[in-house]
Amino acid sequence: MEERKKHPIDVKIDAMIEKDGSTHGQIRAMDTAYKLWDAELNRVYKKLYGELHSAGKSRLQASQRAWITFRDAEFKFLDAVYDKLEGTMYLPMRVASRVELVKRRAQELEQLRQLGGE
Repeated sequence: MEERKKHPIDVKIDAMIEKDGSTHGQIRAMDTAYKLWDAELNRVYKKLYGELHSAGKSRLQASQRAWITFRDAEFKFLDAVYDKLEGTMYLPMRVASRVELVKRRAQELEQLRQLGGE
C-alpha cells in the first residue's frame, strides 16, 4: 500500500523535533508549525478564491468567516481544557491542538481547490 507523502511543513517540523525533543524544543517547533500552516491556509484560500466565480467567492468568504469564528471558539475551549492540566508535557500538546485545526482547514481548502473549486 502506498504511503502518503508528508507535507513539507510536517517534514520541517519533524526535523525540528528530532533535533530538539525537549519540551521547549517541541513548543518552538509547534509554534513554527502554526505559523507555517496559517500561512499555507492563507495561500490556499487566496488561490481558491481567485479560481472561483462570484457566487463561489462570496460563499467561500462566508464559509471562512464562519470557520474563523469556530476556530476562535475552539481555541478558547482547548485553553479551558489544557488550563486544568498540570505537567509540562501538556504545553506542546496545547499548541499541537491548535496546529491540527489550522492544518486540517488548509488541507480541506486545498482538496476543494483541486476539485475545481465549485
